[in-house]
Amino acid sequence: MSLRSNETVIRMGPITVIALLIVIALATLGVLSLTTARASNVAASKQDASIQALYENERAAQEFLAEVDAALVPARNNVLDAKGAVKTIRQAGLLADAEVDGTTISKSFANDVRKLNVILVIRDDLNYQVISWKTESTIDTTEEVELWQGNNA
Repeated sequence: MSLRSNETVIRMGPITVIALLIVIALATLGVLSLTTARASNVAASKQDASIQALYENERAAQEFLAEVDAALVPARNNVLDAKGAVKTIRQAGLLADAEVDGTTISKSFANDVRKLNVILVIRDDLNYQVISWKTESTIDTTEEVELWQGNNA
């Protein structure tokens, strides 16, 4: 009798290969999960900045409309026409950076990410009507986009 006959032989080949494949698959899925989380975080940050810029412009435009409406009160009290109302608005200092064409007022509200173009008309009843309220991006989409390369830099 040799020593070999007393030894118990355990075949680990197939079990080891399956366990190794499972470990490799879990490690790959973990790396993919981290990469996806990083990309989602970057996209969410960009969207957050874009939404904040949008709301900043919306707030500024709403304040402008409120100031125009307040400036129209004296014109209503003095029973002016629409062109006289525009002069009243101009005297209130609201049209410094706006374009005026007769009774049409165009004003832009811009920041680094977004631009809001507002066009309103002063009507004969000395109220205003918003003709256009259009948001556009100020980001140049033709420029080269920097993709994340997998490092934390």
